[in-house]
Amino acid sequence: EQFQTKNYEELENKLKKIEIIIIVLGIISICFLQIFLFLINVLIFIGIKMYKIKSIVEYEYELTSYDLSINKIINKSKRKEIITFNIKNIISIKDFNNNFNEKFVNASLKDIGIKDKILRIKSGTEIINIKLALDEKLIDIIKRVNPIAFY
Repeated sequence: EQFQTKNYEELENKLKKIEIIIIVLGIISICFLQIFLFLINVLIFIGIKMYKIKSIVEYEYELTSYDLSINKIINKSKRKEIITFNIKNIISIKDFNNNFNEKFVNASLKDIGIKDKILRIKSGTEIINIKLALDEKLIDIIKRVNPIAFY
């Protein structure tokens, strides 16, 4: 199992402070019967919540037997499975570079200190490209099961 995360504590603290300010302003605007100001506060609050959902993202790679499950964790609460595949179906694993011009599924975070890889996977009759940031332990397991994918 591999878990990818960043330190979101500073961002979360800033957003929480802004939310509190917006709530206080909303209460004040209701007290003074300023419906328009209250609606603006509600819209700003909703915008902050949506920004939080979009910006606080983590990934979990879980290997069970030969199946690798990739899950996206949104706002530390909602889990969404991106894909599950058998590591024996990996055709190739290459280092990711910005010149890669094929369509791919992104399942890695920026700036976490792990080099991104592109996995080409055979799924039925199609080939799927997935961008992952695999740690050495997971790479070693895949090498043992499917060494040909690294050539």
